[in-house]
Amino acid sequence: MALRIEVSGPAKYALVGVVLFFVLGAWLAPSLVSSVAGSSGYSYSYLRGGYVEQHKTNLTGHWITTANGRYRSMPFFAFAGENVVIGHDVDVRDGRVVVRVRHYVWNIVPERVWGEQLRDSAEGRFTISVPVSGVYCIELSYIGFEGSVTLDWSVV
Repeated sequence: MALRIEVSGPAKYALVGVVLFFVLGAWLAPSLVSSVAGSSGYSYSYLRGGYVEQHKTNLTGHWITTANGRYRSMPFFAFAGENVVIGHDVDVRDGRVVVRVRHYVWNIVPERVWGEQLRDSAEGRFTISVPVSGVYCIELSYIGFEGSVTLDWSVV
C-alpha cells in the first residue's frame, strides 16, 4: 500500500516558493542561498579577544554556489605597541578567505592595518603590531569559498 501526501491550500504555495528560492537562488544569488542553507558559524567576543568559527558548504558542487561575503568581529580597543594575536585553522576546499585587521577612524570605511589572503589549508598564528591606539576589528572576507575557518584572537 503506497502512502500519498497531498499538499493543498496556502501550504502548496509556500512549498513552491521554497523550491523556487533554492533553484533560482542557486543560479541568480548563490551567496544568499549559501548563507541561508549552506553555512553555519559560531562566534563570540569579549573586550580584547574572541573566537570565530565559520563553515561554508557548496550545496551543488558548482562554483556558482560557493560563498561570498564578510564577517566582522565586535570592535575592541588596543594601545599602540600592543599585539593582536590571531590563531587560525583554515580548511580551504575551494576559493579563498582573507583575514584583515581594521582600524576605525573618522570616515565611512575602517582603514586596513594588516591583511593576509589564505588560498590553502593551514594552521598557525599571525602576530600584528598595533600602530596607534584606537578601536579595531577583525574581518573575514570570503571569495568563492568552500571550507571552514576558525580564528581565536586576543590583544596582548
